[in-house]
Amino acid sequence: MNPRVFIALALALTCNLSFSATLEGCVAVSHAHDTSFESGGKRERIRFEGIDAPESSQTYGRESRKNLIDLLEKYGSCVIVEYDRRDNYGRIVGKVISGGVDLNLEQVKSGSAWVYRNYLKNLSLADKARYVAAEVSARNRDAGLWIDPDPTAP
Repeated sequence: MNPRVFIALALALTCNLSFSATLEGCVAVSHAHDTSFESGGKRERIRFEGIDAPESSQTYGRESRKNLIDLLEKYGSCVIVEYDRRDNYGRIVGKVISGGVDLNLEQVKSGSAWVYRNYLKNLSLADKARYVAAEVSARNRDAGLWIDPDPTAP
């Protein structure tokens, strides 16, 4: 095997890098952890990778959605989605980036979402560490949904 190829593969495995696709487009309708997105004239549903937010009918659900809308207003509603899979509902599951900012992480930082532990294995090691640290910080500050000592997950 070519030594350069071997080194590249070793680095990819060591760094837990995944090869993924990206989409660029603009958000059409936003929910707390799932968004309709338009790219190249086609509408796609995007599921935010690694996080779960309260449903609209749940405590803090409306606030979570509003936080995401505020983030899109602040950083821009045209986003990049990094992804490598679709879920059982056909939604693209990925990291949503606006203005260079990871909106999935920002939702967790603000206390507007949990880290979705059932799917942590799908995140890079760096994202796992960032998301979990952000949730711990939000819990410690009683930020967002963490104002409730025992919030009900969706």
